[in-house]
Amino acid sequence: LITASENLKVAMQEMDHEVVTRFKKTFDAVAEQFKRTFSELFAGGQASLELTDPKDLLTSGIEIRVQPPGKKLQRLSLLSGGEKALTAIALLLAILLVHPVPFAIL
Repeated sequence: LITASENLKVAMQEMDHEVVTRFKKTFDAVAEQFKRTFSELFAGGQASLELTDPKDLLTSGIEIRVQPPGKKLQRLSLLSGGEKALTAIALLLAILLVHPVPFAIL
């Protein structure tokens, strides 16, 4: 029983490591693509995806910071409805560019 418990803990640690590795790789790719996509949709401006706790990727949240042209850098919650919608579309397109799917319905 003790050996089984230890084997289970080792397997869980291996899975956590794999999840962290894959998440970090995908997060970095989506964040880079989001910067490009946001700038294209807004004809300028800046955007970034940031982890709320970069030291613990398994429990970290993701913060979206954007700066539409002519405005200051701010959180997503402070944008107008149209800016929020366009930012969400930019994020969706960034995800689809990193991991393409056969089709998407908007």
